[in-house]
Amino acid sequence: ARRDELLPALHGVGFDVYPSSATYFVTVDAAPVARGVDGREFCQRMAREAGVVAIPNVVFYSDAHKAAGKSLVRFAFCKRAETIATACERLGRWKP
Repeated sequence: ARRDELLPALHGVGFDVYPSSATYFVTVDAAPVARGVDGREFCQRMAREAGVVAIPNVVFYSDAHKAAGKSLVRFAFCKRAETIATACERLGRWKP
């Protein structure tokens, strides 16, 4: 249910959202929202500007420069319902 609450907010920002099941994360491609910015930089910017934190996928690679999908980030939805609602509200107001 929390994933399903988060998905429309992510689509609303303009992310390409990848389907997810059997996990606590949803992966998005930030490239449509922030061209030329890697996931790490994008996540830092989103935290500062929107107050929402995501995990850049490049942190899971030993060599981030060779990582595929440098613009991919993941959002955890294993949070309290109030936290998800707040994130959705903040994403809805944010203009990247």
